Amino acid sequence: MISQASAEQRKGRAGRVQEGTCYRLWSKEAHSRLAEFALPAIRTEDITSLVLHSADWGTSLDALPLLDKPSEAQLNAATQTLQELRLLDTNGRITPLGKNSLKLPVDAKFASMLLQLKEEAELTDDQTLLTAGCVVTALAEEAPRTEHWLVSDVLRSIPSPVRQSVSRQASRYARLLGSDAKIDSRLNVPEHYLGLAISLVRPGWIARARNLQEFKLAMGTGAELVQPAATEHPWLAVLAGQRKGANLLIRLAQPIEEQLISEHFTASVSSQQVAFYDAQSDTMKAEERRYFKQILLSRKPLAKLGEAQRIQCWQDWLGEKDVKDWPFFNELEETLNRLNMARTHNLVASGFDGDATWPEVSISWLLGQEVVHAVLGRCASLSQLKKAHWAEVLLQTLSWPQRQAIEQQLPASLKVPSGTTRRLRYESESRVVLSVKMQEMYGSAAPVTVAQGRQVVTVELLSPAGRPIQTTNDLPRFWQGSYAEVRKDMKGRYPKHYWPEDPTTAMPSVKTTKNK
Repeated sequence: MISQASAEQRKGRAGRVQEGTCYRLWSKEAHSRLAEFALPAIRTEDITSLVLHSADWGTSLDALPLLDKPSEAQLNAATQTLQELRLLDTNGRITPLGKNSLKLPVDAKFASMLLQLKEEAELTDDQTLLTAGCVVTALAEEAPRTEHWLVSDVLRSIPSPVRQSVSRQASRYARLLGSDAKIDSRLNVPEHYLGLAISLVRPGWIARARNLQEFKLAMGTGAELVQPAATEHPWLAVLAGQRKGANLLIRLAQPIEEQLISEHFTASVSSQQVAFYDAQSDTMKAEERRYFKQILLSRKPLAKLGEAQRIQCWQDWLGEKDVKDWPFFNELEETLNRLNMARTHNLVASGFDGDATWPEVSISWLLGQEVVHAVLGRCASLSQLKKAHWAEVLLQTLSWPQRQAIEQQLPASLKVPSGTTRRLRYESESRVVLSVKMQEMYGSAAPVTVAQGRQVVTVELLSPAGRPIQTTNDLPRFWQGSYAEVRKDMKGRYPKHYWPEDPTTAMPSVKTTKNK
């Protein structure tokens, strides 16, 4: 869509012809969402050559006093392309090859390709590949309208005047390079040379087929043919295309063999050993993967899996999930909440000489702990991972004084007035719950707390059958308030149990019969 300013300008242009009514074929709401002004050309065009020129001047493009500056993403992409083509060094300075490329009246990417092919022609004493490069450069400059997307088909089908123009321009480039290559007017060039020449222009636009119409570019994004025509070519070198969202619409391309890619882009071919969890077999597997940039070329299973690979595999697998989706989260949850509660109340770990700061628990923190690594390195399957004692593992991440502090001040269980020990549930970093039968809490006249009185425990009072009948954060207030109504109801349901009028002075009991 156009900008609001462009729409207004077009309305005014029509109004200068004669009076009338301007109809816009979109709603007012859609109009309000349009950009106020169109982006300047420098924000939408390829700035690769401009970045190279600025490097030749001894400066950077973002340091020039331009009316509009390109985005940081544009600058990074252009710099990366120029470094890949060896026109800039790793420090962003222009190279001798970069200076030579500026002597040619073509885009920097095409100049780089022509200079590489010139060097290869001098080494092999074969001008054929350089001829293909000159033809590709001239064709890209001519940009003829065509219904074909294969470069070889375009060269055969373009009208004679256009073909002659491409031939003359290609011959001119050959002369500028000091080549005596003969380029005939029919543009007869071996097709596999065309693909290689194009690949040297934009290595990131080398594409591997996903299916008959969709491809993956070496730079990592997707691509598709602009025409709904299927192709059986597994690899394409893309000469021209246009953006469609995050993908590229391929307008002109030529097939290229995988062997040529491996031979001419050795610096971009890499291998890495990868470990991954296979849910179907509940085993961890490893393989060696060979890549061209971000395109997977091949994979080979590895027989052995080292401890470091197992650790990395589980880190990747667990890191992709929310901690609540971890298969052993139920065992972890309460200990995580205890750690977070300790941090909230800043529990004092007495006798600790180091940094007393409690950890800020996160997935990255958990997966970065050495004691966690030790467990991950031993586990070769998910079933083994689940069997690890994760609550204890988590406590082992603490210093000894911190562990003593959390066990004493945020205990896993609490002794109640009846003399029995009941488990505490740490449901969040701000809520801890004690579930206990009401008779066991008789005689308690103060709120139940942990963390040296800084955290009130929510008491869930249970019936003799173990069902919740009252939840309170203030037990004395409950005894003095709504207990009378609860007593009346419970006495009717459980007459054999003890329901005193004053529970604060009554003896606690765990028995089922009255104990007065």
